[in-house]
Amino acid sequence: MFENLKETAKFDYKDSYEMTDKIEEELVQVEENSHKYASDSFMDIINKVKDQKEPLNVSSVGENIFYHGIHFLRGRGWTEESLLEAVRNHYHMYDIEVEESDPEPDSDPEPTEKDNK
Repeated sequence: MFENLKETAKFDYKDSYEMTDKIEEELVQVEENSHKYASDSFMDIINKVKDQKEPLNVSSVGENIFYHGIHFLRGRGWTEESLLEAVRNHYHMYDIEVEESDPEPDSDPEPTEKDNK
């Protein structure tokens, strides 16, 4: 009954790593495809606003898409904090950090008491 327990399974870890790498590559590709699809679709909707017969406000359309996204993600298990963190991170994603430069020395130094005498 337990004869098979004496045999050790032959398992090549290299196969496992290759399988994991392939799965990760596929998941990355799915994410990239999803982001591109969402961005393209969003821009298509925003661009169609001006072509509608009834007057629409493009900011209101974007805002309502945002709200629908919040409700959708909440339904998918996102917490309020995870939503807020994602908004904060994305809001500042394209901020340009301005490097503070050293102040340039004055070409005319301030007169001292000695200079005034």
